[in-house]
Amino acid sequence: MAQSDMRVSAATCRDQEAHQRRIAETHSLESRRNIAALAAAAWAVKALAAEKREAGILLPLEKLDAEITREFADEAKAEKDKHAR
Repeated sequence: MAQSDMRVSAATCRDQEAHQRRIAETHSLESRRNIAALAAAAWAVKALAAEKREAGILLPLEKLDAEITREFADEAKAEKDKHAR
């Protein structure tokens, strides 16, 4: 299924998570370590979603997006058919 938007791969998410974890463990500033730890956690969540998506498992929001897209396509086809008569 073609996507119109760019989606980050699970591998990229995991790379970013690891990078942020390294910063969280080694940076000299505590505030930067805290921010990096939060960023690593966010990348981990994004990686899980990407892994599910790459495995073909649609998340609830993706299902809703697909339904909305299908509805627009059906409406466009109906409109085109109406004007073709």
